[in-house]
Amino acid sequence: MPEILKVLVVDDELGIQKGCQRVLTEYKFTLPDVEDEISFEVATTG
Repeated sequence: MPEILKVLVVDDELGIQKGCQRVLTEYKFTLPDVEDEISFEVATTG
């Protein structure tokens, strides 16, 4: 099962919020010490 990191982006500029969300939502990576793929669940507020 993939590891999911929950991220809260807090910024008063909507463009920054949406940019972070767009980049991190599709980003996946692996680490040598972790067997599963790591991805992000992104929430925004500002």
